[in-house]
Amino acid sequence: RQTAFWHESLAKCDIDKMNKKQLDRQEAIFELFKSEVDLIEDLQMICNTYRESMRKLNLLNEDELTIIFGEIDSLLPIHRELAAKLVEQRLSDGRTEFVGDILLTWIPKLIIYVLYCTNLIHSKDLLDCKTKENESLRDFLNRCLNSPFSRKLDLWTFLDIPRSRLVKYPLMFKTIHKYTDTDHDDYNLLLESIDLVEEVIKDVDYNTGLARCKYIVDKLEYEDLKQVTELISESSFILCDGILKNRRGIKLHVFLFDKVMVLTRPVTAKNNVIKYRVYRKPVAMNKLFL
Repeated sequence: RQTAFWHESLAKCDIDKMNKKQLDRQEAIFELFKSEVDLIEDLQMICNTYRESMRKLNLLNEDELTIIFGEIDSLLPIHRELAAKLVEQRLSDGRTEFVGDILLTWIPKLIIYVLYCTNLIHSKDLLDCKTKENESLRDFLNRCLNSPFSRKLDLWTFLDIPRSRLVKYPLMFKTIHKYTDTDHDDYNLLLESIDLVEEVIKDVDYNTGLARCKYIVDKLEYEDLKQVTELISESSFILCDGILKNRRGIKLHVFLFDKVMVLTRPVTAKNNVIKYRVYRKPVAMNKLFL
């Protein structure tokens, strides 16, 4: 996508009437608007080019489409609303004077991202699985990847764009606030907006952490009943995970839950589903020496 700037739509004489801080504020507000428009275009493309094509070509059934694309239909009207309100606030000379009230009213609607982001775990898992086993789907996605509209981004990257967009809002609001005078009506409203959107992001992160923990717990397979421990089912979060090698050179996927450490070996089950076979007995966190 080509980069666009607010001042490009103005005559030089109008720009000369503004100081640098005023100009930077308008550029920051325009960047918020322009990136909303870009997101809306991506969401529409995901729905129309990917999902509808997959439906018409019978590449996936309705249940699979629902899991992969999640609550994406609920995101579109929210972002269309913000873009429309930003346009409404624009004055005849192209400037936007106030955005604080708009943001404070709009931000609570972002709570739908809790559902969208927690589903991304299952979305990626099913998409990867179906891509491996379904040659027609794989061919379709490769054709899309090589088409100009995809910008060389795969479907999963597009599905993750809304989440990555969400976490950018605090910085965008802080940039607008940085160039807002202290006596401007927006000054305190923007501070409230920053706090509010950060609370939404914390809520999304918390619930996503819970969902990922449950997702991994459900994928654990036990070779021995002695490996089963309530510490796993009682865990709420995965603090970190990654690949390690034991002294025999065997690669293990280690999950450090908030209450227990579990060593596993990834195995491919039926339908290309990845499972994690527990290796040895899990170790309680209070018995770990780090």
